[in-house]
Amino acid sequence: MCLRCNLLCIIFLLLETMDRVDCSVNRASLEQIGSALCPITLYRLIQESARTRDLAVGRRLSCVTILGGLDSSSNFATSLIHLFAVCGEPAELHQIFWRLPEKNVFAWTALILAYTRLGQYTQALRLPCYMQAAGLEPDGYTFVAILKTCLCISNWTQGRLIHAHVTEVGLNADVHIANALVDMHARAGCVEDSLKIFHGIQKRDITSWNVLISGLFRCGYGLMAIEWFERLQKEKEVEPNVVTWNSIISGCANHGIHEVAFEMFMKMQKAGLVPDQITWNSLLHGFVEHHRGHETLQLFRQMQIEGIGPDSVTFLYLSKACSILSSLAHAKILHLQIIESGIYIPVMAKSSLIDMYAKCGSLNAAMEVFDSGLLKNDLISWNTIISSYLHHGFYEESFYSFEKMLALGVMPRQVTFTLMLKACSASGYMYEGQILHLFIMESSYESDIFVASALIDLHMKCGYLWDARATFDSMPRRGLVTWSALIAGYAWHGYCKEASWLIQEMQHDGLKPTVITWNGLIWGCAYNSLCVDAFYNFQQMLIDEIRPDEATVVGVLSACVDLPGIKYGEVAYVYTVEGGRETDSTIGSAVINMYANAKCLQDALWVFSNLSKEEIQSWNAMIEAFVEHTDFVHEAIQLFQQMRQEGVFPTQNIMASILKGCVSAKMLFRSKVVHVQALELGFNSDKLVGHSLIDVYSKCGTLKDAWNAFHRIQNRDEVTWTAIMEACAEHNDHELVLQCFQGMQTENLVPNEISFLCLLSACNHTGLAEEACHYFSTMSSVYRVVPSVTHHTCMIDLFGRTGCLLVADDLLNTSPSEPTFIGCISMLNHCKNYGNYYVGKDHFDRRYNDSH
Repeated sequence: MCLRCNLLCIIFLLLETMDRVDCSVNRASLEQIGSALCPITLYRLIQESARTRDLAVGRRLSCVTILGGLDSSSNFATSLIHLFAVCGEPAELHQIFWRLPEKNVFAWTALILAYTRLGQYTQALRLPCYMQAAGLEPDGYTFVAILKTCLCISNWTQGRLIHAHVTEVGLNADVHIANALVDMHARAGCVEDSLKIFHGIQKRDITSWNVLISGLFRCGYGLMAIEWFERLQKEKEVEPNVVTWNSIISGCANHGIHEVAFEMFMKMQKAGLVPDQITWNSLLHGFVEHHRGHETLQLFRQMQIEGIGPDSVTFLYLSKACSILSSLAHAKILHLQIIESGIYIPVMAKSSLIDMYAKCGSLNAAMEVFDSGLLKNDLISWNTIISSYLHHGFYEESFYSFEKMLALGVMPRQVTFTLMLKACSASGYMYEGQILHLFIMESSYESDIFVASALIDLHMKCGYLWDARATFDSMPRRGLVTWSALIAGYAWHGYCKEASWLIQEMQHDGLKPTVITWNGLIWGCAYNSLCVDAFYNFQQMLIDEIRPDEATVVGVLSACVDLPGIKYGEVAYVYTVEGGRETDSTIGSAVINMYANAKCLQDALWVFSNLSKEEIQSWNAMIEAFVEHTDFVHEAIQLFQQMRQEGVFPTQNIMASILKGCVSAKMLFRSKVVHVQALELGFNSDKLVGHSLIDVYSKCGTLKDAWNAFHRIQNRDEVTWTAIMEACAEHNDHELVLQCFQGMQTENLVPNEISFLCLLSACNHTGLAEEACHYFSTMSSVYRVVPSVTHHTCMIDLFGRTGCLLVADDLLNTSPSEPTFIGCISMLNHCKNYGNYYVGKDHFDRRYNDSH
């Protein structure tokens, strides 16, 4: 029988015995019950309950230990301290510790580790002082525990002080302390110090090699880590264990060296070691981090063939893979596998399911997971829901979720405030942002670097540069994140030179710009089509020995939008090829877009041919490139068919692109074929595909099919209603346009500029002048939509048709911008039709004189 079964049987019998004991039984009788268990068995049971984190069983075992008089033993006490630490019960472990009659170094060390596990780092670092006050000196294991605490909070100053102290007392030769110091200096980024300590270890064990190799990978020295691993195999000082192989496989995978990772994976098996769950998860994590979704799913299938079962971490990585692929079909299959597995899924993994469905375009499924998972009191889940709404541009829903979260008593923290500030930035809701700012001040999060950076971004997005700078200057401490936010804001508003000066100011402040800082500047240049400036900053990064990442290169490529700029983009692309990233789908897609913008489709197709055909992103970029050039719509359709034949699932974006191509080529039959494929792939209610279908059927002359597509869309928004209004207007069915507007109001949706343009045009053609005037006046007063020159032109035409020429002329003169040529000609035609020579001549003379 397994230890777990033994545990349950013994506890059951014990409880049954205790239940039968009379309430008046004396303590001696209860002690006899406790002593009935063998101490070794009891010790093993405590360890097993700690491993399974079974608090209920652990508490009963604690009672048995106390009743048996074993709580005075430091071995039992420390095992119980560990048990209550992993179960998150500080009060109970504290009682166990203080119950000890003699607290030795072993017990103090266990308490330090317990406080570290519970996240009470300050208390953990104070314990050595209390220990010394009690007349005990820390030993090697104590110093290792203290160094572990320093690692958790990145307190390198304290760690170096401990290093100096252990050297002074002569404990630095202890292999356990030396290993901890190698790990600490590597995590602090001090590779030279780490190597120096490693060389000084006289009797290195496998842990020494493991912490060095993993540390080198962590610091970005992947090739050096591989060299040290090969040196370990050559020198055969110690034999690599599973942890060693996992470190090398994980490091290679995380650095994108997937071929080497697989090679090491095969070597591990040849060495007689069986890859465990951690090994497979390391590989999965590496592929996911480099957005290789298909490879991740294929690797999981291989993992199942090898007989290795998934855990919650595996499912977490697989959900991210489905998010990368934006594949709703894969997402549903994965969710079913999770349910069937019966594995306990922690809140973090459940939140990743919400994020997965949101990234795959199914917010309904995301909300079902949220509602069914009893997650409404969990802040992480609320953050995921709010983030999902932001990802899809549903800002009102994100605000509603935030309000609902507060109503349920869940208080926001750093991430929540940052997300809500982003919602205000993206939607332009400055007033709501100001209210949120007051809430942040009341919650004492204003000085948080990430929240402050989001506030700066909000001011920048709303065009308030001075307010952004004032927020920045008022901060008690400014870090890389806040500097980067300010620099990016200036660059996005076209002040790229000022942003470059800020980088110099940042350096004078003692901070070195990171790749994120430079990316903000480069993307600002790209947004303002400043190709030369973007490339200059790219070169400056290389001069400053800052390695550009994927986002950097994509930013430079995005800036190169015309034929002269291609030479700069090609230089940036060559850099990625030399770095071994020529198959990167994100960079490759950006190169395709660059060539497509310059109308160099042959070059774009050549780049596409060198990319992985399993990544949906590259297919999407090439199909869009063909569609944007109407002469190549047939090539886009052929590529779409090839993609289906190769087993790659198209996304909503690809389906929408193909339908857009069908619009330009007036291909009604092909549109219906694509429509059927969309239904087969589960996109029947998708908004993006639905809007494209409405457009293509309308343009191809079949309004009935457009209406059918409209009715299939679930959760229709103002964009959906506007799309069908445009379709009705194109077919001159103006009565239907008016009915659509009424339906839109019934669903409490706010019309946009295009909705009002369709509405005013319908009123114009049906002669509803009074209704048109009403809608025109309520645009800004009720719906906060500022009438554009196009709306004015429509109203001018309406007044001209009804003979109100003076009103039309007055409206033309008060237009927010220069009247269009069409508006002026329309006015003259109406004057001619009504024989009003004077108004027409006055209008012509005024326009003619103004133009000269």
